[in-house]
Amino acid sequence: MNTLPLAFVGLIVLGAAAEEDKTAPFKNLEILGQIVPNDLPDRERRHPCKIHTLHFAKGKTYVLDLISKDFDAWLRIADAEGKTIVQDDDSGGNLNSRIRFTAPRDENFQIVATSFAGGAGTYVLKVRAE
Repeated sequence: MNTLPLAFVGLIVLGAAAEEDKTAPFKNLEILGQIVPNDLPDRERRHPCKIHTLHFAKGKTYVLDLISKDFDAWLRIADAEGKTIVQDDDSGGNLNSRIRFTAPRDENFQIVATSFAGGAGTYVLKVRAE
């Protein structure tokens, strides 16, 4: 899994659990990230990506936004084994991605931040529990 060192990327957690406790509930989460050309490629898009692992509670609905001014955002949610559950290109407007997701079970899900047609740069991943 590809992760950013906290010294390189600021992690802002608003009303969220600590990074170490992935099973604790959260209400709002904002992650500042960066995709660089030598990041591992997404298994489906084949473009550089970052993977964030978050625990979602069964039956709870979450809204995820991937926002970037540097590239056309593509957001994907996969289960613990990496199987895609849902993905989005431009539902967030202005080439940003938005997914409204109701968790089918209590599990750690992979949130894959990548681009539609390749590209690199900074992004913000916002996750809001409804």
